[in-house]
Amino acid sequence: MEFAVSFLLGVFLTVICIHSLRTYAGSLGLVDLPSPRKHQVRAVPRVGGIGIALSGIAATVLFVESLPVQVPFVLACIVILIVGVVDDKIELNYKYKLLTQIIAISICVFAGFRFHYFPFFGVDELPTWLSIVVTYLFLLGVTNAVNLSDGLDGLAGGCTLITLGAIAVLSIGTGDGFILPIALAIMGGIFGFLRYNSYPATLFMGDAGSQFLGFSVGFLAMHLVNDTNTALSPSLPFLLVGLPMIDTVAVFIRRLLLKRSPFIGDRQHLHHRLLDRGLTHAETVSVIYLVQSALVGFAYFARYESDILLVGVLIGVGSLFVGVIYLMETRNLRIEQFTTFRIDSTRLAFLRNGFTYKFRTIAAYSLFSIYAAYILFSASFNTTAYSQIAVFAVVVSVASLLGYFLFRRYSLNFVRLAAYVALLISLPLISSNQESSALASDVSDILIFVIIIMILIVFILHNVELSVTPQDLIILFIIVSIALLPSSVWNDLPVARTAIYLASLYYALEYVIQTKSLKIPAMLVSIISLLVVSSAFI
Repeated sequence: MEFAVSFLLGVFLTVICIHSLRTYAGSLGLVDLPSPRKHQVRAVPRVGGIGIALSGIAATVLFVESLPVQVPFVLACIVILIVGVVDDKIELNYKYKLLTQIIAISICVFAGFRFHYFPFFGVDELPTWLSIVVTYLFLLGVTNAVNLSDGLDGLAGGCTLITLGAIAVLSIGTGDGFILPIALAIMGGIFGFLRYNSYPATLFMGDAGSQFLGFSVGFLAMHLVNDTNTALSPSLPFLLVGLPMIDTVAVFIRRLLLKRSPFIGDRQHLHHRLLDRGLTHAETVSVIYLVQSALVGFAYFARYESDILLVGVLIGVGSLFVGVIYLMETRNLRIEQFTTFRIDSTRLAFLRNGFTYKFRTIAAYSLFSIYAAYILFSASFNTTAYSQIAVFAVVVSVASLLGYFLFRRYSLNFVRLAAYVALLISLPLISSNQESSALASDVSDILIFVIIIMILIVFILHNVELSVTPQDLIILFIIVSIALLPSSVWNDLPVARTAIYLASLYYALEYVIQTKSLKIPAMLVSIISLLVVSSAFI
């Protein structure tokens, strides 16, 4: 339950920060303006990274046990965040950003945080001077690699989300109380942010967010193999952050070959080159997600293998990916020459006339009714009492109601807040393995199965262009990954079942909210009533 709270803390804190700051982004100077090197055509607030960074910092302070790395990590993150915000406002020279990153890393190094083991150095610890140099180079490299990869909507956030998921899984069962709550909180922050950062983005994370993500993922990957589980291959961190590193190295080499400064931005990144080959924005981001997912998946299954194998795979995948793009460029090949199927295909356009407004309304009412029934059923069949959830549900109900009347422009967000908090009530039943809840589990399985079938129908018919977003691919990747991992990883808890249930309920809610078939006041009153009644059962 505490891990779910870490994730939800990240989601809520990020969303709250976004809505608190985006209105004032223009007056604060935190706006990204269009330029020839950028894909947006209008000014976009870049305050999303502040919420993500605060999520990681808050989780470190609230949920992490007292460990030597706790304080230096928090201080370093604060330095990265503050200077990142300044950079988003006045666009600092890269030299000042590099100096700031060195200061943040120095805070950790002086506290004793460094690489103890390194690829190809065997089981002996590195000499102190060499370990310090390698630590600086690695953290500087990862921080700037993620920062430079933030060139398309959802790209840096999605890739980091995938990497953090692998780091979180690898930390389970080690007894280390540092990595898991921080990784989950940052993942929650990214998940909340991606809602506004999916193409076309209405919000950017800015350098404050991308530098924080780069530093934190590098730090957690180092801590994983050097302090949490030293049996893991020392090469693992490089594979976990593989694609951003490959992109950065490829860009620097390409700029040097063209006799340009490697620190001056241009359109030489892999995502720019894929766009130039005819891929759409969604396709480009999805391809990069898939490559990053493949590297992360191999990192998990080969986590105890030799350094030669892991580094060889990293170099091989990187060379193949860059080589294919280079081959397409030299032969002036475009993606249209290979396929006629695109993510934004209109092959099902003939179904548009059959999917009427009346049918959408019926579908929305049905999904919402099943969602409500599931929450009530879960509350009535809970085998374990969680009084904290009941209190939290009542507090959120009051806050959502007050927020609706005081801040009408954010009414949908208060509906989402109450609706997602209601899912907490169902968690004990979803994650229960007790025989006494066998009947309840069967009924809940049937309800979720009905929701899944209805979601498939309405998404295929309503989204005529089959507009699958990269964020949807990440959710699918996470669910499939959870299902494929051995049950021993989760201490025999039904984590895969929980992920499928929550994803199904999430999409059901999003369909109801986005179609606006139900009036906002009616939805809010219904959900608050649902929370109050369910709390009485707990």
